[in-house]
Amino acid sequence: MYRQRNSGCMSSLFFLLIGALGIMVVLSITGMFDPIGMWFRQPEAVNNAQGPAIVQQLRARDEWITFSYQADQLIEARKEGNFFQELLYGDRILLQARGEVAAGIDMSQLSDDQIEIDGKSIKITLPPARIIYSRLDNQSTRVYDREQGWLSRGDINLESDARTFAEQSIITSACESGVLDRAAVEAQKNVSDLLYAVDYTNVTVIVSKVGDCAGSANQMATQQPNAIEPTAPANVPTNSTAQPSVAPTPTNSGGSLSGTAVPIKP
Repeated sequence: MYRQRNSGCMSSLFFLLIGALGIMVVLSITGMFDPIGMWFRQPEAVNNAQGPAIVQQLRARDEWITFSYQADQLIEARKEGNFFQELLYGDRILLQARGEVAAGIDMSQLSDDQIEIDGKSIKITLPPARIIYSRLDNQSTRVYDREQGWLSRGDINLESDARTFAEQSIITSACESGVLDRAAVEAQKNVSDLLYAVDYTNVTVIVSKVGDCAGSANQMATQQPNAIEPTAPANVPTNSTAQPSVAPTPTNSGGSLSGTAVPIKP
């Protein structure tokens, strides 16, 4: 016995396929659907919307202190001369000074071409570390001892000269201890932690070559005063032997490095 096959289902399926293809053609023509482009179009780059905000936040740090150096110095400033000059007009001061040198990075100098963002990857090249400021702790800095000659009125500038010299000496000590290198390391670590905290998965932070520590220190520190030309006491003729000039000499009593990195919160 032979039975005739039912071709109704096949016909319905055929017309459904034809209808679906027709709809896809219409959508493709109108631009609402692109089946070919879905498979062959180059994937679009994914931009992290937080990128510009992070850049602005970093720049807002301005002169960002990442490390500080504290040290104690024993400074001797005196009017040098022969035995009789020092006996009559001598003036000697011993200053016990404590100071701080803060180093970091001027984030306002961060330019657009130093930042590369590609999706979840970011690379930042920071400006070089430099000395931000130096200062003496007035509460801990004091005159330890002072000696004056028999006819000396006392030089009113002697203590200020000793303070200036102490600050410069502490800056020199900080530079020799590598304060800029430590500041660069702390900056690199803190910026990396910040970027990872805002969901970047591939972070590269580079600090530009550390600048000349002595050069940046010279820009920050007060210029060392010239030797004083003192005025002879009123009861001594002006053509007599002049009083010796001030000659501050530092005695380093040691310094200590202590990190004061400032964390940045996203």
